[in-house]
Amino acid sequence: MVNITNRLNEDAYPNVAERLRQFETCLSNSTVNTLNDRSHFHTQKDPLGSGETRSYPFESAGQVVLINKLDYNTDALTLCEVQVFAEVCSIVTTTSSAESIQSASTSFELTAQPPNCEEVAFAPTPESPSTGRRCLCRNRANVSIPITDEEVLARIETLKATLTVDKKTTSASKRKLISATDGRTSSKIIGAVGIVMLCVPVVFIVAMDLSRCVSWWSGLHN
Repeated sequence: MVNITNRLNEDAYPNVAERLRQFETCLSNSTVNTLNDRSHFHTQKDPLGSGETRSYPFESAGQVVLINKLDYNTDALTLCEVQVFAEVCSIVTTTSSAESIQSASTSFELTAQPPNCEEVAFAPTPESPSTGRRCLCRNRANVSIPITDEEVLARIETLKATLTVDKKTTSASKRKLISATDGRTSSKIIGAVGIVMLCVPVVFIVAMDLSRCVSWWSGLHN
């Protein structure tokens, strides 16, 4: 028999019932969840409320209790959320000389005498008259990480320095400084016309200055 109790607090978790649902409980002899090794399993589809306990009987013994979430989009269950109780039986075996008792939870068949069972907890929860049940794990309900304003500002500045990108180093900025070639005929014609239009005024101005220089040189020698 395996008993599972929802340990979440409704004040800290408003949707506590929606958290502990759609899970599968199975008894196995290995921590690897394989269909061949599981002796028996139970599926819990309806919600399990805060403080509510469900019992799951198993026909045979096992060493490991596995709890799998059927919805893979949610996080795995932790010991802060679920408390598991199981029965540990003393296995009695008969030998040729005497009877010996093995206190281990295994899948061996019982012989000679019925098992002597006691209830133990895999995840014990301490009881306190003032605070009630308290989870010792570091979960969202009791984690408090003190941080000063200076540390927050320092982390923000570090993130800014890490995430800020210089615009001059981007590919878009570099492409603006590079002239791309254009193999079209119309583009070549327009380029040639533009070069001629730029060269004509320069040649005209140089020719005028050159003629004045020639006239001045001729007058100097005459």
